[in-house]
Amino acid sequence: MDITTTKSKLHTYIDRADQPFLRIVEVMFEQYFKEQNQSTEDREAQLIRQIQTEWNPIARQRFHELTQKRQDEIITTDEYNELLELVDEMENYTAQRTLYVTELAKLRGVSARELMTELSLK
Repeated sequence: MDITTTKSKLHTYIDRADQPFLRIVEVMFEQYFKEQNQSTEDREAQLIRQIQTEWNPIARQRFHELTQKRQDEIITTDEYNELLELVDEMENYTAQRTLYVTELAKLRGVSARELMTELSLK
């Protein structure tokens, strides 16, 4: 139920009953919805910040270097193991980011794809 519907219902009751008491109830509902909206807005802002946080640029650069070495078939065993660790790190980053996108899309009532388009995400 949104604030407009709640206010409308409360005004109907106020017109028929004890005005001071119902006015207190109305103010309480307004405060509750204000807090809920603020909480949602705060969470949305937090999720946007988390979504827009890039994967560690040093790790990204190293990943590209090692990937190139692997493609050129000049990668050492130690470098290959490092590459595997970076792949795991990148996958974890991507999975977490996907969860943030999904949560934000749910809060906004849109699909994840729509949200990604809106935020210009790949």
